Amino acid sequence: MVGGLLLGVAATLLIGSVGTHPQQARPPSGVQAPAEGTPLPGAASPIPPTGSGGAAAGPASGQAGPPACAPADLSVSATTDRARYQPGQTVTMRSSVVSRAAHACTVLARCAPPDVHAIFRPAPGGHSVDWYESSQGRACAQGVAAHVLQPGRAMGESDTRVASMPAGGQSCGTAVADLTAQVFLLGADAFVHAVQGTSTFSVAGPACPSPTPKGPLR
Repeated sequence: MVGGLLLGVAATLLIGSVGTHPQQARPPSGVQAPAEGTPLPGAASPIPPTGSGGAAAGPASGQAGPPACAPADLSVSATTDRARYQPGQTVTMRSSVVSRAAHACTVLARCAPPDVHAIFRPAPGGHSVDWYESSQGRACAQGVAAHVLQPGRAMGESDTRVASMPAGGQSCGTAVADLTAQVFLLGADAFVHAVQGTSTFSVAGPACPSPTPKGPLR
């Protein structure tokens, strides 16, 4: 019952949305009953178990769920198939989370962990630009849920998106993006913490025109 109480507390602490800094946590918005997701079979995307309305299925009424995972027991990764892309090329993104604990434990994430997003770094004089959020996160209308990780069994996602320059940002030169996969834990300090894995890729657009030299002041 303690695990269920802590997850209830987590529901009131998960606030905010996508940050402008690539390493800022993206806390989700609500908590459902614990559910065990589907291990990642190779590079295939997992399909989490669902109940009515698409919410993650939970244990029988009154059944206590596994305890929260310890951050030191988790390994989270995010990778792309290449380090550099031209606009129009396909970016293949893979992410996974695996627990090294000797027992089942619980993490917080959306429909299937880990949550994944990519943010373009700010250009000089500009600001960071959101580029990608995993389809699992976009499709999960129920917000965040508790997911059970079995020892040594990876859960993850594989997704593709066409490379492009940041919308509303720079249109030439090279744009660098940070890809982040993350899950959330309720810590002993009663705060929600993100456990993350990151990687970097770039999109190389057309060369920027040289600045026009200015003549001497008259």
